[in-house]
Amino acid sequence: MTTIQIFRHDARMDTDEAEKANVDRVYDTPLSTAGVAHAALVAQPASFVVSSPLLRCVQTALPTLQGPLVLDARFMEVFHPKVIHSIEEFKLRTDAELPPAFYIRTAHGIPKEETRGIGGSADIRYRAAIQDYADRALRAGIKHVTIFTHGDCIGSFAAMLRKDLYSTEFGCSITATYNGSWEFVSSNDVGLM
Repeated sequence: MTTIQIFRHDARMDTDEAEKANVDRVYDTPLSTAGVAHAALVAQPASFVVSSPLLRCVQTALPTLQGPLVLDARFMEVFHPKVIHSIEEFKLRTDAELPPAFYIRTAHGIPKEETRGIGGSADIRYRAAIQDYADRALRAGIKHVTIFTHGDCIGSFAAMLRKDLYSTEFGCSITATYNGSWEFVSSNDVGLM
């Protein structure tokens, strides 16, 4: 059996009135000062950590690291103009543009323009990625996988666990176990029904 814990990134800089002028890429907003502090405060050490390659997720994951950080674009934000804003200008940050850490990037590239919501193309991408890590971890005997991603992915995970989601807060999480089938364990700051 393996445990999968999925976190939404912490508070974004563009939601803080005092800091939002410091955002260098509107589609790849870093954490606010409060978000960085909260991520460090609540971090629990993790041995196998996967993250969206977007800076706010990387920053949320860093305090948990006990080894490399796997950057997987399948956990990226929904690739849609209403979410990413300027799809034409979008580019991932290089390792040199990210905080110092040992990064392993998967071969998964930036998705094509997607649809949102349960059943949309982003939901299908998220579910496939979560299932891929669960299956691989189970086969390899990895007991715990921690994933840092975005709110829509939290919704997809909740749906996989047959939970109705009505809200996700910055830094929220859902935990489930997998042994060929899924079992919900807990949630933190996630509105579930």
